[in-house]
Amino acid sequence: MKNIKLISLFMTVSMASANVAYGSPKSLCNANENVFFSCSLGKKTVSLCAIDNGTASDYLEYRFGTPAKIELRYKGTATDSPLKFKRSEVTYASNAATIVWFKNSETNYLLHFPVDGGPLLEVIKDGKTIAEPSCKNGWANVVGNPATPSKAIQEIPSGNVSEMSKNWGK
Repeated sequence: MKNIKLISLFMTVSMASANVAYGSPKSLCNANENVFFSCSLGKKTVSLCAIDNGTASDYLEYRFGTPAKIELRYKGTATDSPLKFKRSEVTYASNAATIVWFKNSETNYLLHFPVDGGPLLEVIKDGKTIAEPSCKNGWANVVGNPATPSKAIQEIPSGNVSEMSKNWGK
């Protein structure tokens, strides 16, 4: 739990200073939504958009693509049972990360938020990583705070990468 708080503080400070220095990157969220997380992956953007008013209509939605063409949307609500989005702290040999993930059909989508290094999207199908684009300019290109509490995310106890990878089919 201490590590999650440290990672959250690190991400908040890093994102605040990065957004002042570089300006806010675009997101795929609507004006009435909170930007839970967003970054440019180059020509495309990945965003987690949220409505979190403490009501039954609260949700978190993953969006991937461009403002002109969103290629994938995946929505989870605070009333889903079980919750569709998961979050946990994962430790590696020389790093730690908060990971938010969901499974859509037979494909797992993981957003990695490491202490050391920049955020990235990992797409896993049939136990193999099929895509792993990084946020351009690392934390400098990030909007939002992926450590923000959300009723639409199930918190999973932390663990090492070999334990945790069972959660996303690797």
